[in-house]
Amino acid sequence: MECPNCGTEMEDGFVAISPSELVIIKWCKERKLTTIGGERMFGVTGGWIDGHRCVNCRIVAMDY
Repeated sequence: MECPNCGTEMEDGFVAISPSELVIIKWCKERKLTTIGGERMFGVTGGWIDGHRCVNCRIVAMDY
């Protein structure tokens, strides 16, 4: 996958999530004090999420 900022090839890998913490990721179109109404992308307690990173731009793209 190419980086959307610089165009270099992104490194394939995984985002690791601690088994002791519940993580819920939501997509929101604006910043609010709560995440109520956001679209839930995934929620996990521990595990791995496939992703790609650009070490130059410090961007992570995750597959959901």
